[in-house]
Amino acid sequence: MTTLKSLLIAIMVFITLPARADEAADAAAEKLLDILDVEKTMNQSMEQMLMMQVQSNPALVQFSDILIKFTNQYMSYESLKPDFIKIYTDAFTVDELNDLIKFYQSPTGQNVKNKIPELMQKGGEMGFQRLNDHSDELKALITERAEQIAADQKAADQKAAPEAEPDQ
Repeated sequence: MTTLKSLLIAIMVFITLPARADEAADAAAEKLLDILDVEKTMNQSMEQMLMMQVQSNPALVQFSDILIKFTNQYMSYESLKPDFIKIYTDAFTVDELNDLIKFYQSPTGQNVKNKIPELMQKGGEMGFQRLNDHSDELKALITERAEQIAADQKAADQKAAPEAEPDQ
């Protein structure tokens, strides 16, 4: 009976180990997300996105309450938090998550965290400027492709149409 008991205990320990590892990884990922201020950043980003949408399309003003409610329901940090935790736990081991936590709690890590939004904004502006600088080229390429598609379609239509029989 002692052997059976030992075996059952060993099985129970073995079964619960992955759960404990998952719990540790989830906790570490959640702590990292907190340190990175993901909730604050997301809230700011969502507000800015909604404002930009309304500014670019004033007809949306009358629907802004719906947009806010919908965004809060499906795009809020709280609604996405389990998914973020999974993303981080899939990407990093518990030890790596703990290393990241230590780094982002350090002065250098805090400096990096604080500068990332500015760097992202500058990168976005650079990308927008690059696209703007070459927009004529893009328009020409799209026009050329559209003309080719139209020509190909016209040729296919002509080929598929029954040939008119010559008059006799």
